[in-house]
Amino acid sequence: MLAALLFVFSGCRQNGAGQGDASGSASVEDPARPVEQKIERGPLQVRLSLDRSRLDITETAVLRLEAEAPEDYAVELPKFDEGTGQFMKPDVRFETPRLTERNTMLYAREYVLEPMIAAEHVIQPMAFQFTAKAAAPGEQDKVHTVETEKIPIEVTMPPEEVWQKLDIDDAPSLVPAERLAPPARAARWWWGAVAAMAIALGAFLLWRRRQRQAEEAPPIPPHVLALAALRELIAEDLVGRGERKAFYNRISAILREYIENRFQLRAPEQTTEEFLDGLGRSGDALAKTHKDLLADFLQHCDLVKFAAHHPEDKEVQATFDACKKFIVETASVPAEGATP
Repeated sequence: MLAALLFVFSGCRQNGAGQGDASGSASVEDPARPVEQKIERGPLQVRLSLDRSRLDITETAVLRLEAEAPEDYAVELPKFDEGTGQFMKPDVRFETPRLTERNTMLYAREYVLEPMIAAEHVIQPMAFQFTAKAAAPGEQDKVHTVETEKIPIEVTMPPEEVWQKLDIDDAPSLVPAERLAPPARAARWWWGAVAAMAIALGAFLLWRRRQRQAEEAPPIPPHVLALAALRELIAEDLVGRGERKAFYNRISAILREYIENRFQLRAPEQTTEEFLDGLGRSGDALAKTHKDLLADFLQHCDLVKFAAHHPEDKEVQATFDACKKFIVETASVPAEGATP
């Protein structure tokens, strides 16, 4: 049976390769077929890149999303599973929003996609939302939506060398010649068994790869990432260079990203009002003292970012101390290197 299974997989691989060769010279020059999209709507810009749109079920693809907008815009990237439902629950790499040399804010996120079956898939269009702050009290905020185009992605069976490395005992003496061709009444059972073994083998390969990745790269605790980001912020000396608004943009983004990673609360792309409102409905995720500390911190940051408030040195220090205090006191384990 195992010998027959390898024969079937080998035939499927050869058929898939023939179809790929017929698609044109682009697949010969770059078999992975990366994809890039860039969409501009006035001052708003969306960029999407996929490092490979052709892979086999033992490989992964990295989908990167970027949104760039002026500082007075709130940005919401596509939801966690939007457009990627045909893959296993993707790993997500978060990046701290940062100020660019064009005086705009850049928001970025990467998804590591793992296919479940060999087939033709489509990454569906994904919507980015940009909310422009109202110019005057009483006016309504304007919401702009920018949508990407769908992306075909081809998932194939692994190459022949993968099966060879499995080192399966293929001794013909174990398979009587009269059973190589099953009778008609048993054909359905035989093909069902082949399909079941194919699924089991694919699941085993995926499990083995995930185990290897877990051993090579253990997850970094959210508080460690946040404290490291604070150390980098100090090293940049934005306050010393007179860039206090940029300092407040960075430190508020660091804390918001920590909250999302630590408590699974959506934070980086929401306005302060939206976030605090959602936080109030989050039950016991945070103690009241930490909710009050967080509210004061974010509202003070908004005064600097959107109301042209010029903080004094003691206010800057108090803001930094409040951010570090929140991270250290809400960490799931004692914070390592608590002094940035």
